[in-house]
Amino acid sequence: MTCFWDGIMGSLNKNDKKELGLNDNNIYTLIEILQKKNIKTENIKWQRKKLTDRELKENMKHIGSYKKSTAKGGYLCGTQDPFLLLLCFLLKRKIHFIYCGTLIEYEPFSVKKETLKYKCDRGHFVRN
Repeated sequence: MTCFWDGIMGSLNKNDKKELGLNDNNIYTLIEILQKKNIKTENIKWQRKKLTDRELKENMKHIGSYKKSTAKGGYLCGTQDPFLLLLCFLLKRKIHFIYCGTLIEYEPFSVKKETLKYKCDRGHFVRN
């Protein structure tokens, strides 16, 4: 049940992994790296809106308190997901996330590369 992390890992290209400092395909290493790089994701638009300071702080708290040991039990990804916001921020890539048929857009103010694409239903997350 590591579909969220597997989907993220499968979408990262060689340059993305290099930018993140990810030297393997271990989801636990990815989680550790994201937690170490946890920062306010300013200059990111979610659904064409800038996040409030409170939302930014709550996202950081969520990432900081996430227990990587729970990854095998599944991750309940939200439509305004802190990990997707952080990934968008760190890689400067748009993310299109189709959640139960609805497009959710994450967009850095300055886009560097092609869009990362994911989709999920109420129980499964995949690279799209």
